[in-house]
Order: sequence, then C-alpha cells, then structure tokens
Amino acid sequence: DLLNDAEQSMMEYKTSIENLKKDSKYTLDKIAIGESDLQRGQTDL
Repeated sequence: DLLNDAEQSMMEYKTSIENLKKDSKYTLDKIAIGESDLQRGQTDL
C-alpha cells in the first residue's frame, strides 16, 4: 500500500545518504592528505 511504499522509499533514501556521507568523508580525507603532501613538497624544495 501507499504507506509501505513511502516507508520503503525513506529507508532507501536514508541508506543512500549514509553511503554518500561515507564516500564524501573518504574523499575529504584524500584531499587533506593531498594538500599536506603538496605543502610538504613545497617546503622540501
């Protein structure tokens, strides 16, 4: 019925949001590591 469909959609939505958060945290970590590598490279020169 309609209510179950709505609940199912909300569950899928929340799951995809959680996955996005995990992915973006991983990406932000990679960016931070890259920036520190760049800064270290500049000071080594």
